[in-house]
Amino acid sequence: MITIFPNPNCGTSPNRLALIRNSGVEPEVVLDILVDQHGTFTKEGGEVVINKKGLRV
Repeated sequence: MITIFPNPNCGTSPNRLALIRNSGVEPEVVLDILVDQHGTFTKEGGEVVINKKGLRV
């Protein structure tokens, strides 16, 4: 399983997603929970993903 966390302020995120899909894999796309209104990655967003995946840090 591939999980991608695209940055909405990054122009190359759509290209990376397309490359993954063109390889025949449909990745899990996690949107908007990792970044604030300025596109900066947040601690809270990371915690959401860690908890959702059942991971420990």
